[in-house]
Amino acid sequence: MRRFVSLRAKLTAAVVATAFVALLANGVALLVLEVKSYGEARVAEARTRAEILARATAAAIAFGDVRDAEASLRVLKENPDVLSAALYTPEGRLFASYSGGEPVPPAPGSELAFRIDGARITGFHPVVQNGTAIGTVYLSMRNDAYERLRGYLGVLGAALLLALALAFLVSFWLQRIFTRPILDIADTARRVIEHGDYTVRAPHRSADETGLLADAFNRMLDEVERRSSELRAADRRKDEFLATLAHELRNPLAPITNSVQILKLKAPADRDIAWARDVVDRQVSHMARLLDDLLDVGRITTRKLRLQKTRADLRTVLESAVEASRPLIDAGGHRLSLDTPQAPLRVEADPVRLAQVFSNLINNAAKYTDRGGRIEVRVQAGPEIRVAVRDNGIGIAPETLPQVFEMFSQAAPALDRSQGGLGIGLFLVKNLVEMHGGSVEARSEGPGKGSEFVVRLPAAGPGAAAADERPSVP
Repeated sequence: MRRFVSLRAKLTAAVVATAFVALLANGVALLVLEVKSYGEARVAEARTRAEILARATAAAIAFGDVRDAEASLRVLKENPDVLSAALYTPEGRLFASYSGGEPVPPAPGSELAFRIDGARITGFHPVVQNGTAIGTVYLSMRNDAYERLRGYLGVLGAALLLALALAFLVSFWLQRIFTRPILDIADTARRVIEHGDYTVRAPHRSADETGLLADAFNRMLDEVERRSSELRAADRRKDEFLATLAHELRNPLAPITNSVQILKLKAPADRDIAWARDVVDRQVSHMARLLDDLLDVGRITTRKLRLQKTRADLRTVLESAVEASRPLIDAGGHRLSLDTPQAPLRVEADPVRLAQVFSNLINNAAKYTDRGGRIEVRVQAGPEIRVAVRDNGIGIAPETLPQVFEMFSQAAPALDRSQGGLGIGLFLVKNLVEMHGGSVEARSEGPGKGSEFVVRLPAAGPGAAAADERPSVP
């Protein structure tokens, strides 16, 4: 995952880096130019001094006056930059010398020129009288280019620090001009994402591209807010419709059920009439279960469903769920095993609603398992109680697993076996389990390999309340 770096930090880094690189490049270029020009100037100075010394000592060399030549050389002591000097005869013999800190060469070099030799500038110059070379002057001077370079580097460093400070100030100024509108849009988007508030708007600060961007973003928020309101209204109407439909459809069921019970009491001798009566009885019971599911969905989505919690024994809850699912299990010829530990299985729950959870899971296992299948209910005790309902039925495709708990969700192979289901059973399971403070998870290795639903519930502590005082909506 990439580390988040703000636009403000990027702009500051860009301005400071640009200023630093530009100043550093200019400073290095000026430094190289300065060193070169200063070196050339010092060489020229050494050549001029050697020429002056050659003129001053020409007569002494011509008349062989060593004492006068040495006196002329001793004058160089007044100049601390001069390290040593010497006069040579035309034959290359040392005539007179002065040493201010280093020895002089025993004879002149073959090249009569001055050059920079590290911390020194050395060279030879001819002594000429009446157009004839009568000797050679050697001169060695101190090269203080390195001291000058250190001083120049100090000035360059100070200039760089000052430039960086100015670059920071410029970057802050640029941020107000360029990045502030973009940061406003980013801040607005962050508030929308974090709080889901589509009423916020990005301020319009400038009449340029960033202003157009802010306007476009605000228009997009207007459209999203409008559509979100429409979706909320449609969802509310849907919930109201489902609740109304379930209530209205339940009204005719009562007289139909009563009529079926009367027919059972009459015990008609005609087998066809008895068969028709039993068909009506089964279908009315099935329709009643569907309508109960619709009513529960309406109560959950409108937040009207309340739990009447009590300290319950999970074994009793599971036995009640198995009893409710027994007709479907027997009809499919399935084998059901219930494995519970000896440890206490106390939960703080609404026993009726919790039994509805496990009954729905067992019913699903029975419906989506071929005849003569196997259904296992296993319970594990601990700080949380884990209940797993497993079957060897048709299984669930991996791409379908994330959607199994959504409302009206049914996998394509399951539609052929739905037996009139609405695809809301697992939606009810998930919401009822979460209302009990637990969680539910669906597992499957793929089609044809069965499925497993694992419910986790917190175990009731010794100080748990005996009952939840909130009212239960029937």
